[in-house]
Amino acid sequence: MKAATAISAYAERFNGIEARFDTFELRFDLLANDMDRRFAEVDRRFDTLSSEMNRRFAEVDRRMDRLETKLDHRFGWQTVMMTALGVLILFGDPIRASLGI
Repeated sequence: MKAATAISAYAERFNGIEARFDTFELRFDLLANDMDRRFAEVDRRFDTLSSEMNRRFAEVDRRMDRLETKLDHRFGWQTVMMTALGVLILFGDPIRASLGI
C-alpha cells in the first residue's frame, strides 16, 4: 500500500511539474508571438523608411539632373563666349594688324 501511495505521490508531483512546464511553454509561445509581432512591425517601419528614402533620393537625382542640364546649357554658351574673348585678347593685336585697324 505504501508503494502505491508513493507512486501516486510521485505521479501527482510529476503532473504538477508537467502543468508548470505547460504554463512555461504557453508563456514562451505568447512571448514568441509578441516578439514576432514586434519584429514584423519593425520590418514594416524599415520598409516604409526605405521606400521613403528611395523616393527622396529619386527626387534628389531628378533635381540634380535638371541642375546639370541647366548648367550644361548655360556654361556651354559661357564657354563659347569665354573662348571667343580669349581668342580676341590673345590674338587681338595680330588680328587688328591684319585688318589694318
